[in-house]
Amino acid sequence: MKLSCFTVLAVILLVGADKPRDPQVSREMDQLAGMWKLSRTEYSDGSVEVGRDLCLVIEPNGTVRFIVADEDTTRTEVVDYQFDPTPTPKHYLVATEGDGKKLTKLGIYALEGDTLKFCSLADSSKRPNQFTVEKDHGGGDTLWIYKRRK
Repeated sequence: MKLSCFTVLAVILLVGADKPRDPQVSREMDQLAGMWKLSRTEYSDGSVEVGRDLCLVIEPNGTVRFIVADEDTTRTEVVDYQFDPTPTPKHYLVATEGDGKKLTKLGIYALEGDTLKFCSLADSSKRPNQFTVEKDHGGGDTLWIYKRRK
């Protein structure tokens, strides 16, 4: 039976707990908290992807969960994001593990009403300074656009 993103969100929000942090970060996390549906992805090879069944859940404590709904199953991946709303544009750092190694990727994000954008470069040690992907330079730069689920 396929679980809905809303069912998974309800369980996640029930078990989430706040950890102490800067008041500005707390306000930002309150605004980011909720469920976001991937609307559009732009890649530096010029391709664009729309309609992918992917939800992003940001918990009030900052934990980010990706909920991927395949045809017969729903899987959840937990990723450690750190949000910093103080610079312009706002920064994020994401930590993942792959092949037994801890990997980090720098990026920027913007929250505009019910639209949330993330942007990162192919070179994970560098942070973009605008929400565009440079076309035709080999790929790897990505812009994700999410819409808030209501």
